[in-house]
Amino acid sequence: MSTTARHADGTPCTHRVTPSGKPTEVDCSGRHDYAATCACGGWESTGTVKAALRYSHDSHRREAERAETSRA
Repeated sequence: MSTTARHADGTPCTHRVTPSGKPTEVDCSGRHDYAATCACGGWESTGTVKAALRYSHDSHRREAERAETSRA
């Protein structure tokens, strides 16, 4: 799974943030959400919590593995 932090306008946020999530650079508007995609190309999602995206991706992978097993 590849995850990218994004600003509210959808542009990638590569700026450093404090432990509370506030930007450390004045020109950064802060992280708005995360965009995640699976290496398989069949899943993508956005959300404000990285852990929730990881869980959703894990569910996607388990479902894909079940589908492959049932086809075999």
